[in-house]
Amino acid sequence: MDKKIDTPCPKQFKDALLSGELAGMVNESVKGERISEPQVLYNVLSPLMAQHPNVEKFYCIFLDSKNRTISIDSLFNGSISACAVYPREIVKVCLDKGAASLIVAHNHPSGDTTPSNQDRNITKLILAACQVMGITLHEHVICGGGEFHSMACDGYISKTTQEIKDFF
Repeated sequence: MDKKIDTPCPKQFKDALLSGELAGMVNESVKGERISEPQVLYNVLSPLMAQHPNVEKFYCIFLDSKNRTISIDSLFNGSISACAVYPREIVKVCLDKGAASLIVAHNHPSGDTTPSNQDRNITKLILAACQVMGITLHEHVICGGGEFHSMACDGYISKTTQEIKDFF
C-alpha cells in the first residue's frame, strides 16, 4: 500500500515562510550545529530574511568555543536601503550569550550583494570591537536576489583582521 506524504502546497509554504514559522524552525534546528560554508549559511539565513524582503535586517549567529551555533538573532532593522548597526550592542550580546565567535549577515533588498563602503566600514568596526574583547568574527555575508556575497571568501575579513592585529 502506498503512503501519501503530506507536503505543503506552494501557498502554505509561502505563508509559513512569511509568517516566521519556518524561521523559528530554522533557528531551533541549527542550535549546536557548525555552519562553516557560506552556501550553507545562506541556506539557513534565507528563510529568516524572507520574512521582511523590503527592509534591511542584520543578523548575528552566535557561536560557542567549538564554533557550534548558540543562536541566530536579528539585532538591527533598517529601511529599504540602510540599517544602523552598533558594534557595541553586538559585543554585549556575545558576552551575554557566552559566545566565543560570531558570524554576521544582512540582506540587500535591492538584490545587489556587492558590499558597499558602509558594509565594509561596519565590518571593520565589528572586527575591531570583537578583537578587543577576544571574540572572533568569522564571516559577514550579504544576501539578496537569490545570491550571497561572502566577505571571508573575498579576503576582506582576513585582511582587515590582520590590519587590526597590527594596529594593536
